[in-house]
Amino acid sequence: MAPAVMEVNFEGKRSPGCPATSVRGAAQGALRGQRLRGSVRNAGAALEVQRKLGSFDAYIWRFVGGRPIHNTWKRLKDIPTTSRESDAMSRDLKKRSFTFVGSTICYAFIQAVAMVNDHTTNCFRYAQLVKGQ
Repeated sequence: MAPAVMEVNFEGKRSPGCPATSVRGAAQGALRGQRLRGSVRNAGAALEVQRKLGSFDAYIWRFVGGRPIHNTWKRLKDIPTTSRESDAMSRDLKKRSFTFVGSTICYAFIQAVAMVNDHTTNCFRYAQLVKGQ
């Protein structure tokens, strides 16, 4: 029986022994086909960014000027769900044929990979991140 989901290695290429029909089978199965196709399309778009610009890392960090942004939020409710940076990232990713990359998703990514320090100023991690620890 074919695997339920296509495996993709770190170079973004299909792993050996994983037939293309796996994508179709998974799309018709439990996973939503549109999201699965979007993931495959995004992998190709990421490879294209890497080919054109040298690295996806350098491309993505340019949206924050190459350094983490340290915000100064005092309360959790002050933390936004989008920013100018995530708006710009979303627009550019969409121009490069990425899908499922709205500004809120981009801001969540920016937070998750520590491109922005959104800890409140009274959080112990805030000071550590400002100091670069």
